[in-house]
Amino acid sequence: LAPGAARAQPWNLPALPLPPGLAALPGAGWRLGFAGRESEPASAQREALRRIGARLQERTSGRITLWGEAAETGDMSDTRRLSLARARAVAAALAEGGLDARRVDIRATGAGGDLVDIMPPGVTRGAPPR
Repeated sequence: LAPGAARAQPWNLPALPLPPGLAALPGAGWRLGFAGRESEPASAQREALRRIGARLQERTSGRITLWGEAAETGDMSDTRRLSLARARAVAAALAEGGLDARRVDIRATGAGGDLVDIMPPGVTRGAPPR
C-alpha cells in the first residue's frame, strides 16, 4: 500500500447491529431464528440481512452457504419444504442488499432447529446447538 492509503477492513468488522432473532455466530457467520412455522424474516431482520448481503458482496468473494432447518413436525416432507422456504427467503433478502444470488448455495437439511445459518466463504458450519 502507498503511504497513507487506507487498508480495507476485514469483511466482518465493524460488527453490524442485529435485531432480535439474528445473531453473529462465534468465529464467523450469522444465525437467523424463526418462530413456529414462520418462513419469512421479520422486517427488521430483512433489513439487517440486506446489510449483510451488501457487506458480503463488497468484501468477500466465493460461495456463501445457507443452512436451513425446521423443527420436526412428523411429516419429513413438510419439514424439508419449510427449511428450504426459509433458506430461500434469506437468500432473497441477501440479494436485495446486493449479494450476487449466483454466489449462494442452499442446504435445506430439514429437521433440526428453527433457523437459517449464513456461512461466509471459507467458513465451515459446526453442528448447531439444540
